[in-house]
Amino acid sequence: KLGEGASGEVFIARIIATGEVLAAKVFRADISPDGRTVEEVAIACAVDHPHLTRVRAVVALAGATPATAPATPPAAAPEPAPMLLMDLVPGQPLAAKPTSQHLLRCKWRPDTQFSLQQAVAIGTALSSALAYLHARCICHGDVYAHNVLWSPATAGCPGLDRITLCDFGASFSYKEGEWFWQAMEVRAFGLLMNDVQQRLHPGPQVVHY
Repeated sequence: KLGEGASGEVFIARIIATGEVLAAKVFRADISPDGRTVEEVAIACAVDHPHLTRVRAVVALAGATPATAPATPPAAAPEPAPMLLMDLVPGQPLAAKPTSQHLLRCKWRPDTQFSLQQAVAIGTALSSALAYLHARCICHGDVYAHNVLWSPATAGCPGLDRITLCDFGASFSYKEGEWFWQAMEVRAFGLLMNDVQQRLHPGPQVVHY
């Protein structure tokens, strides 16, 4: 199990025929506190950006009924929640989810630090992803550090941090010209980057492009 949110749980999955490893999001119901599953699935399948999670397939899960349970008329049977198969993104969330103690701010580990190069990479990736969504009138709705997966560059591949904005559970589409939603997410992006800036390594640094 990789994690869970308001709308469902995410597991590691393997395609038996090929051995390929993916991430599988299993939804709890067709409606969650964040929004409707059908809207999350539609948006997640429509986007294609290097810093957004990529859906590979949507699997309809058949609802299982115990043999001893009374039969449910087909018309009354609920629609089974789908499962999303996505690329397995390496890395860990920048921070943990907010708690009652931290309210709406993510819970950062006390030892979290970023180089200036890493901070620039995070800001560049997230701003690119949000610009892509806003150009298509899509609001992510949950731009927080706990929804940003970060895989820092290794010694052999400097400057190749991988940053991915995930979880479209609160996403929705809006009408063109409704700039309020974009402004809201730009503010959320600014707050996130302020948190990153507060955790920069001390001392002078140089950013290489």
